[in-house]
Amino acid sequence: MNYYENSLSYILNLLHFKYENENEFLDYALKQTLKLINSKFGFIYLYYEEKKEFVLNIWTKDIIADSALLNPQKKIPLEKSGILGEVARYRKEIIINSIETNNILIKEFTLGQIEIKNFISIPIFENDKIIAVVCIANKEKDYEECDVANLKLYMNITFQELERIKITKKLEIEKQLSQNIINEATVIIVGLANKTKIVLFNKFAEEFSGYKAEEVIGKDWIEIFIGSQDKEKLYNLSDSLFVNKIKSRNQNYIITKDGSRKLINWNNVVLKGADNNDYIISIGLDITDQFEAEENLQIQNKRLLMLLDIGATLIQSQSLDEVFNNISFSVSKFVDNISVAVYSIKGNYLYLNSTFPTLPNDFPQDLRYANLYDHPHIKDVLDSKKYLYIEDLKKENLTYKEKEVTKFRNLNSIIYLPLFYEEKVFGVLLIGRQEKNKIFSKEEIYLFEILARFASIKIEDLNTHIENLSYIEKLENLNKKQIELLTKLHQSEERFRRLFENAQDIIYRYDFLPKPHFTYVNEAVTTITGYTPQEHYNDPQLGLKIVHPEDRKMLEKILNGNIDEFKQFNIRWINKNGQIIYIEQKNVPIYDENKNLIAIECIARDITQRIKIEKEKEELRQQLLQSQKIESIGMLAGGIAHDYNNMLAIILGYAQDLQSRFNEDDPIQQDIKEIIKAAQVTKDLTNQLLAFARKQPLSPKLIDLNQLLKSMESLIRRTLREDISIEMIFQENIESILVDPIQMQQIILNLIVNAKDAMSNGGKIIIETKNVEITQEYINSHLGINIGKHVMLAISDTGHGMDKATMDRIFEPFFSSKETGKGTGLGLSTVYGIVKQSGGNIWVYSEIGKGTTFKIYFPASEGKITETSEKDYQKNISGKGQKIMLVEDEEDLRKILNVMLVKLGYEVIITQGATDALTLIEEKGVKPDCVLTDLIMPEMNGKELIDRIKKRYDDIKVLYMSGYTDNVIVHHGILDEKVNFIQKPFLINELGQKLKGVFDKI
Repeated sequence: MNYYENSLSYILNLLHFKYENENEFLDYALKQTLKLINSKFGFIYLYYEEKKEFVLNIWTKDIIADSALLNPQKKIPLEKSGILGEVARYRKEIIINSIETNNILIKEFTLGQIEIKNFISIPIFENDKIIAVVCIANKEKDYEECDVANLKLYMNITFQELERIKITKKLEIEKQLSQNIINEATVIIVGLANKTKIVLFNKFAEEFSGYKAEEVIGKDWIEIFIGSQDKEKLYNLSDSLFVNKIKSRNQNYIITKDGSRKLINWNNVVLKGADNNDYIISIGLDITDQFEAEENLQIQNKRLLMLLDIGATLIQSQSLDEVFNNISFSVSKFVDNISVAVYSIKGNYLYLNSTFPTLPNDFPQDLRYANLYDHPHIKDVLDSKKYLYIEDLKKENLTYKEKEVTKFRNLNSIIYLPLFYEEKVFGVLLIGRQEKNKIFSKEEIYLFEILARFASIKIEDLNTHIENLSYIEKLENLNKKQIELLTKLHQSEERFRRLFENAQDIIYRYDFLPKPHFTYVNEAVTTITGYTPQEHYNDPQLGLKIVHPEDRKMLEKILNGNIDEFKQFNIRWINKNGQIIYIEQKNVPIYDENKNLIAIECIARDITQRIKIEKEKEELRQQLLQSQKIESIGMLAGGIAHDYNNMLAIILGYAQDLQSRFNEDDPIQQDIKEIIKAAQVTKDLTNQLLAFARKQPLSPKLIDLNQLLKSMESLIRRTLREDISIEMIFQENIESILVDPIQMQQIILNLIVNAKDAMSNGGKIIIETKNVEITQEYINSHLGINIGKHVMLAISDTGHGMDKATMDRIFEPFFSSKETGKGTGLGLSTVYGIVKQSGGNIWVYSEIGKGTTFKIYFPASEGKITETSEKDYQKNISGKGQKIMLVEDEEDLRKILNVMLVKLGYEVIITQGATDALTLIEEKGVKPDCVLTDLIMPEMNGKELIDRIKKRYDDIKVLYMSGYTDNVIVHHGILDEKVNFIQKPFLINELGQKLKGVFDKI
């Protein structure tokens, strides 16, 4: 086979090889390689650069039988590695076709025990780092350059495939973890592709719906779970989500496998999948019980209105026909899905007087008039004067006539109520229900009994023409049993009257005929609006006048007859004191026999406090989410800044070292200066990230904020343009605050520059200080601040202002509303980080076109303000030959730090980490004059190392260094007292200053 066929064969064999572990895979690859390059044996050593050590991975097993080599070395240090070390040191391949037995490369390595004719050794790289060395040997002919190329090709393919397999396994594990989280969630989680195709259906969804995932995956969500009445609406919602790709919430019923209807509250979002396609992810919560509870409350209110309506309607009835029609119509309005009929009795005959719904013309005539004995159930009710309720007509023994009456309306249950007064029987009220498995409640039956008693009294009044007979006179003519019944009725009426008068909700009726007027209004209207019921009776338009101007159009639609659309809605009123109140209004339309709207009966509830609480909860929730978001970004920013600072320390160190090797007039000096300048700019950016992440050590002091601002006044004015004026308003006797003065100046300047940039056409900046007392009421709407004395710093401008979306992101790093190239987007995030690290809080208030105000609150501190000064170590920063133990786990950084310390005149003891340092001190008795140690190291941190060293040498001098502090020597952002610390990256003169200060301290 030619070269390409060999390579293709190798790749195909490798990809199809089934193996159980990494070693088995590499062993197979090595054997294939030896076969293709005609070599007798080979081996693979993994190389660990940080340990300078080779570890045997694979050795051709055939070689053991042909040589004295029984146990090849498994670990070989770099200095004793012979061939392997040469490859690693020079980072290139070695090819030798003539081997001498005394060759030093062979002698230092275990291959000296094997007869070697020729060999090739190559390094394997990953991200420019050597990770392994591969050797093959003893080809019959000399090795050629093509053999080297083939070996490189085959081994690079092998290690790339090995890395791909590792990544694939990792992704599989992460995918399984995500799936476990979804399955363990106690909410419904559904994923949809192509708008409605189910691709995700979690375990809780299975338990809740009764469907297994395999039954629904790949099928249409709407066709399986959504009733016909909601399908079109849900298809439209799905289309909208895929088009707009915004979060949404909705409620709809789903149908479970057992046929139950469940109301679900959904939160929906469109996410991009690994295949770059859009998917709807919906999280649902069952709110069926909550919704049914609200419905039951509405039913109670509805029944109260029913009694009020029935009483008013029956009183106005002027004939028996009106009484019978009003009974049918009133009951049908307040109980859904029923049929009502009223039969009057004359002798032994029943006459159908009224029905609801109205009977069609083809209703059988023999059912309109019937013999009482053809309806034995009605006869029993009239004889006993007690109601009869049949829950399941199919199970009842009915006569032919009774079956015909119930069958015509497809009734499943029925209740018979007698209409009588004393011994006089007037007829019977029939109320039937078509719905299966739904019975009348005890409360409904009780209301029906009251209705029948109301109707009976009115019928008696009309029959005997005793309109002036008082309620009490009628009671005196009743027998004892009936007296008790009517007394209960009277008590029931009194209870409902008291309920009406004492209800906390407003209850009223508004009639449109003969002209618009309030028929009745309860006393709750005075408590809620300030207007009395009498004022409503005197002014029929008062109900419209108190409505908020922006909501009047909605109310006018109601008055124009569009009530069906507004049976329940929220509206704003303005009370007598001019305050806005929020009202939840439920309306019941009243129609005449021609279906014309003649009145509205309403229950209005004051929900102002509830709206206020909901708004406060939403504001606090948004504050919490924003705080958590910024905290997460801060953690990420701190980690990034830490890694950058370590890299920048290496760049700056080598750049300065390189700079010292050339004359000042050498052209390359300018290039080196540009490198240092760029690194310094990057250093400033990472320090800003550390400030936002609250990982930058502060040196707080008690300061007078007024004095600090006065000392900065000229600097602030130079920062501003001539078209911007500034006003400072200071409170006298301002409380002291504990902050880092340098960082405080940075906060002020950043906010001043931000205000200046917001006023492109000029304007005014106001700086204000004030002592404030934070109360519990303030805390309820401002998350994170504590009760007590604070000092407020407010900086306001008259600029263009911000919208809410901008304010929500204003403190995020790299977010900027400025043009590209104008600012890094780190100014306000730096302010936020320093304020939080200093124990303060910051809020922003702004409106488009009305300017912006930043308010910062620092806890007031007690104590005496003192002036401090620091020694100047700029003049002479060189050492005097003192011994410095350098403890740094990063090799590249360790090398350049050694160069810097030597140049500064110190003797350096280099260690690779905490363990190495402790070995020299505790076991070999080494005593340095000072320890320069990294803080963050893998084995133990710098603070723990120094604590160990001080047990032996209590007076040892220490200088800590780190890319960030991570609370080892900094607690809550404050540098521990008497701790010497230098922030990476640093220049050689900065290191010299710090060490000079350490040695000069007593």
